[in-house]
Amino acid sequence: MLVTALVLGLTTTGLAGCTASPPAPLGTIDVPEPPPPSAPQLTALLESRAAAVLSGSSGAVAATEVVGAVSPVRTAATSLPLAQWSYADPVVVGSRDGLVAVRAALTYRLEADAGPVTVPVRLGLRSDGARWLVASETTDGSGSALWELGDLRSEPAAGVLVVAVGGSPEQAQALAGEAARAQRAVAGLWPSADPGSPVLVVVPGTDDVARGLGRDAASLDGVGAVTVTGKRVWVARSVLEGLTPEERQVLLRHELLHAASGTPGRSGIPLWLSEGVAEQAGWLAVDAGPEVWARDLAEAVARDGVTRGLPSDGSFSGGGMRAAYAGAHLAADLIDGAGPGSAREVLRRTLDGDDVDVALRAVTGEGLDGLVARWRERAGSLAGQAPGTIAP
Repeated sequence: MLVTALVLGLTTTGLAGCTASPPAPLGTIDVPEPPPPSAPQLTALLESRAAAVLSGSSGAVAATEVVGAVSPVRTAATSLPLAQWSYADPVVVGSRDGLVAVRAALTYRLEADAGPVTVPVRLGLRSDGARWLVASETTDGSGSALWELGDLRSEPAAGVLVVAVGGSPEQAQALAGEAARAQRAVAGLWPSADPGSPVLVVVPGTDDVARGLGRDAASLDGVGAVTVTGKRVWVARSVLEGLTPEERQVLLRHELLHAASGTPGRSGIPLWLSEGVAEQAGWLAVDAGPEVWARDLAEAVARDGVTRGLPSDGSFSGGGMRAAYAGAHLAADLIDGAGPGSAREVLRRTLDGDDVDVALRAVTGEGLDGLVARWRERAGSLAGQAPGTIAP
């Protein structure tokens, strides 16, 4: 830091007739930044902060911070059922005006999680003269952490954890009951010995879903919920509020089937198969036939004709995605012609590494070409059926 200083000359007295020395010109002197925290000091601060978060005490977390710190971590401490919270590999990356920037890796785990989650964080540290304290802490990834989205409340239910951003306690409790009901149904369809439970994250709107996932809001146009790796289901409250109880069960069972099967983020699995199995699981919640759940497909076929093949991965976004989901559901139902649960078994085999055609032949005795032919015939026949409504 450069501090401008007035350097005054010294006035001296000497022999008669001598004059005082003239003042020295204006100049600058260097005032160095205080030394950054040492490695032991960093470790001590972050260990103390982690212990404070795990204690669940807002006051304990505040004791590791400067007054007025910009950090939503207190929300995590008081609102989330945390089983793990730790920092690793802290590195000083710069300093200015006494504020030291540090990057570190934060590892946390909710009690519902099967394993920990690690995210990069950026901290601003400041010394009070006796010790180093946190002035700010934010995650440094593409999306926002749960505790950075707003006021949180968590509501555990049987087999699922609901984390709500905003909303009332009554809303969170009601949704936890609905989520538990959906999870029981999904557990019967996709039994799993995997540890951990799904976490249903409810945020006010789709913009908040995009913020949490680090995605462009436009990419979620028309999407009510998103399941990501780590058994996280993100859903917008604005979408849920526009659905009937039966429709909410369809949506929740669809997403929880994704969480149970672990399909999000898995490459090599065609969306018509993974989405078809999830749609099938969702629509089992209501008494509705293809005249209801396939009406968007029927309208598309009546307008444009039958596509040459099963819905492509690209068709599950944009204006034609409702027809794509219905088409995927139809494919799953056709596979189940070989016996209930056949589509789920084909998905299991592909998740285990089988080619789709190989899995189809093993489960149904028919390859992909045969399925496509039957799907095209059935999609064409649906085009003349009238739309219906969901019967509770």
